[in-house]
Formats: sequence, structure tokens, C-alpha cells
Amino acid sequence: MPYLICNECEIYYEIEPPFDPEALKTCEKCGLQLKYYENFDDYYNNENINLNDYEDEENFNIHSKYAKITTAGFILAIIGLFVFILAYVSPIFLISQSTNNFKNPDNLLNLSLQIIFLYITAVFIMATGVLTYLYGKRNGKIMKARVNNVNQRRITVKKNSTANYFKNLPEGYFILNKLKIRDKRIKINHVVIGPTGIFLIHINNLRGHYIINENKWIDNIGKIVSKTILNPQQVKLNAIELKRFLDSKNLNIDYMLLNSIVAFPNNNFTVRKMPRTYTVMNTREISNFIANSKVKMDLSTITEAVVLLERYCSKIVRS
Repeated sequence: MPYLICNECEIYYEIEPPFDPEALKTCEKCGLQLKYYENFDDYYNNENINLNDYEDEENFNIHSKYAKITTAGFILAIIGLFVFILAYVSPIFLISQSTNNFKNPDNLLNLSLQIIFLYITAVFIMATGVLTYLYGKRNGKIMKARVNNVNQRRITVKKNSTANYFKNLPEGYFILNKLKIRDKRIKINHVVIGPTGIFLIHINNLRGHYIINENKWIDNIGKIVSKTILNPQQVKLNAIELKRFLDSKNLNIDYMLLNSIVAFPNNNFTVRKMPRTYTVMNTREISNFIANSKVKMDLSTITEAVVLLERYCSKIVRS
């Protein structure tokens, strides 16, 4: 099924007969131009989700302005070069026409002053042209790099370019890195969306050894962990907030489809009793855990969830 998708918002429009794509050219929410895709696979298979290098009209106008400045500078430099050549050949031309004018010292002085004026004018025009050209070229490159960086932050779908602990995921999964929602109050290291559900993955880099007894984390000196970079209670809260966020966007996800994972890069933990609301594992186990989940999520829910969340993450990678 074809879609019109706004790359800035989470809105997309299904195109079904007798729907006319020309009747809806801009997003009803932000007013930017909608992009046409035959299906969601085309949407995600693009290395960059923007078909134009300058999707944003304002950025395009700014870049166009610098392109015009560059062209104007080039033209000025050519004009200056022409005037310089004219100043160089004009004495030869005048001498060939008449030698009587040069017998008078006043005429010779006037001619010399005219030639000097032409040289000064030529140098001034050429210098102005070159400086204008360099100014437009430099700022045009800066603007282009800025736009490309923005586009990369929006969504960059590259195969096998994420962390090693996702490299064994089968095809059909999307890894959203550094997801931030609720005015950036909720931060999740990775969210994996695919046929077996939605997985919120928190990477724990705490030092020391930890004994995990449900929601109680006890460090190697017997102290219960309550205020750390990764509060165990925050894992549960993040899952609840993500569901509320998706519900607010009219995507009702069953709690069975949401799985929270706390992963340790090292084996510095012992699980006495697994928490009920999240699973603790080594980062090497993440891919197998996700792939072997018994829960199933349909393709339409996968694509809708990815479209809703893509603008809130730093990068999307497809397995």
C-alpha cells in the first residue's frame, strides 16, 4: 500500500483509491511537504529517509542564497579579469591608432592615469569577486554539512553499524539508539522493535559486583542500590512511560509486547531471583533473547511504532 509520510512528524497517510496524492501535499501538523513511498520497506531501505538533501524549505533557501552569492562572486572575478586585460591591451591599441596624441605630455599623462585607474578598478573587482566567491562557497559547504548532520540525526538506516550485541539479530528488526521522550525526561539506551515485540534495553556500566534479588540490587559491600545512574525502579517506569506515550499517539501496545532488559557488558552480577518487570542478562545474550521471544507483533504495528519513535532517537539501524 502506498503512503504519504511526513519525515518531520510521526504522521503518515494511507493512499487508497480513490485517494488523490495531489490533494494532500503537505503535513497537516507541521506544514512540510509529504514524501511518497510505495510501502514502508521503501521508506526504511533509504540510507537516509529524506529523498531530498534539503527537505526543510528554510535550509534549502539558505543554501540557495549562498549558491547565488558564489555565482555572483565568480562573475565579478571574470569581469575584473576582463577589465585587467583591457587595461593591459589599451595602450597598445591606442599607440597603433595614432602616435600624435603621445607627443603632447598632457595627453600622455591623462592616458597613464586612465590606465592606472583601469588597473586599480580591475584589481578591486577581481578581489571583491574572489572574496565573494570564497564567502559563498565556504558558507554553502557549512550549510550543506549542517543539513546533512540534521538528516543523519533524524534517521540513518545502515546495516550492521550498531553495537556488537545486536549483530546476531535476524532481519526485520529496528534498533533505535538513545531514545528520549517526555521532554527528554525518559532516556533509554536502545529500543529494539521487531516481529517479537518491543524491547527497552538499558546498558549497565556500574563498577563492582551486584547481587540481584528481584528489584533489590545489593553491591559487594552489602549496600542496597537505590540512587545510581541506572535505578532499577526506573526500568519499570520507562516501560510504563513508553506505553503511555504510544497510547497518546493512538498506538495501543499490549504490555505483553513490551520487554525491559538490563544488560551488563561484564559478568559482574549474580541473579538470585529475576525481577518480575525486567530481565537481567549479559549483553552477549540480548540477540538470542529477542529472537527467541514467543510474543509476536504484526508488521503494521512494527512500522507504525518505528514511524512514531524515529524522531525521538539519535539513529535507527536495521538488522
